Amino acid sequence: MAPNLAESQHAQIRDMILSKCPPAEIANVVGCRSAVQLWNDFATIDWKINSSKNRLDYIAAAHLMRNIIPSISTCQQKYYLKPPDLSMSNIFIDDDFNITCIIDWTSCFTVPLPTLLITPSFPHPRDDVDADMASIFKESVIGHSSQMKDVLEDPSSWDLAQKSRLFMQLADLDGYEDYHNFIELYTSVHTDLSGTDVRGLFDALRVNDTFTGQAKWGLTEDLPASEIQRKEKDYFTHSRPSAEDLARKLSDKAGKEAGFVADCNVWKSAVFELAKAPKPVAT
Repeated sequence: MAPNLAESQHAQIRDMILSKCPPAEIANVVGCRSAVQLWNDFATIDWKINSSKNRLDYIAAAHLMRNIIPSISTCQQKYYLKPPDLSMSNIFIDDDFNITCIIDWTSCFTVPLPTLLITPSFPHPRDDVDADMASIFKESVIGHSSQMKDVLEDPSSWDLAQKSRLFMQLADLDGYEDYHNFIELYTSVHTDLSGTDVRGLFDALRVNDTFTGQAKWGLTEDLPASEIQRKEKDYFTHSRPSAEDLARKLSDKAGKEAGFVADCNVWKSAVFELAKAPKPVAT
């Protein structure tokens, strides 16, 4: 069965680090359904989701994340109780928008201050943090915490909170922007690096014998070429005529450029190719 993003998005995210699938900018241009179809077509070529290269990239990301843990750690001894799911459905308010109750404390945990200061994402915890919401949240926390005002007014506390948010989303395997979150996190710690530099780190790890030797535990053998070709044929038999050609062009571009499978540059190419393609005739 071909990978179906609409039905198994979380399973795919657990299999590899990737950008939003499909990226929001592509969905805005071609429509959500077409964008999902593009992703499924692209992922089918070479059966990318479970390929050894994809898994090696994922292990490389975990390796690089481990190396930046000391940079986002804190020496504070005090910990605070944090609800595990601070979403809109778990917050009760009155007619004047005052919070009256927060429910669903199952699996709550204690965290250091930077983690407590992570701005909640609304309406769902996986959503992006709105800049206005982040500002309101920060002002509210400072205004209601007079005993910790000096610490809370320190910009470094909020900078560490942002890094903690990115790290936790990646470590929880529960985000929609894993690729971009990883780049943002890594470059926020290593400020002398750009996104291109970070992608180069993955290339270096792929040819590092020590790393690849240690990573063997997480790799599986790729399917035989004949089996992959059979799966591709079964999938594209029921697709529109140009789908396979476009998917192979995207795959070729992804193979030539360093980065994750779902690099946004690849999807920009998809929009360009779609713009050139003739529109289907209505029947």
